[in-house]
Amino acid sequence: MRVAVAGTLVSLIGFVVLLFFIPELRRADAMVWLWSFLAAFLIGVWGMGIAVWQAKTRLPNRRQPR
Repeated sequence: MRVAVAGTLVSLIGFVVLLFFIPELRRADAMVWLWSFLAAFLIGVWGMGIAVWQAKTRLPNRRQPR
């Protein structure tokens, strides 16, 4: 879960940083980078939601991995 949180935060930071460079991205026809970081962030949030949901529905007698 720590890796997912870290990756999601890096994606969010990348998106926010690229917001300051929108004119340069448009000139270079590289807006795909902005939307890629946003998509990565949203997929990360979605994935963490699934991980939390799976953890809540885990059987109580099962041994948890370390």
